[in-house]
Amino acid sequence: MAGGVVGISRFLVLPQVAPSTTVLLVLLALLPCLLSLSRRPTPQRFAAAVTYSYLSGFMFGYHVHEKAALMALVPMALCAVSPGPKSTQHAADFLLLAASSVYGLFPLLFESREYLIKVVLGAAYMFIAWQALAKVHGISPSSSQASGTSSGGTGSKRRSLMTAYEKLYVLGFIPLELYCSFVHPVLLGQMLPFVPLMLTSVYCALGVSTVWLRMAWAYVRGDPTKGDY
Repeated sequence: MAGGVVGISRFLVLPQVAPSTTVLLVLLALLPCLLSLSRRPTPQRFAAAVTYSYLSGFMFGYHVHEKAALMALVPMALCAVSPGPKSTQHAADFLLLAASSVYGLFPLLFESREYLIKVVLGAAYMFIAWQALAKVHGISPSSSQASGTSSGGTGSKRRSLMTAYEKLYVLGFIPLELYCSFVHPVLLGQMLPFVPLMLTSVYCALGVSTVWLRMAWAYVRGDPTKGDY
């Protein structure tokens, strides 16, 4: 396992993963996307394919960094605001991925003078992104009621960009941050110092994995003529 400036680490219990294995996994993950895109290439579907490619590299790459997840947000933002049958779903996936990717960077800013900056910027980013996407798709952020038709052109109205479970997941970052930054240092001090980082990694992985699995499943079973990825 590559460890950046630390060098190469070797597992004591888990099996070693060779670079060639990760290359094969990335290529296999990309295959449904490439086949689907080749059947019906469009600008919006190309942006979704780039997003999926970034996420596949992040999921199966040999040496990836937390910042790499942010790269997928750029093409996904295009999908989230572009007209199409799945544009509202793209917007929900964008918010889910943004929350996971942004919060995943918090441990990199560990100095006390950086704490308020990262929290305010992270919260402001999510709030602005939610407000902007809700307006694009004709959804009232305050009342969670659809105020018009979606920009996707389907004519359907949705009560909210995200499902209740997705909202609960995003809100879960609040108690997670409270525990990692305040509760754990007070209750355990220097004991189990790996727990906050482990919880952060696992919780963020849930969000990133959910978005990737949605896209992967859509590519495997989807019909691009019906608005799938």
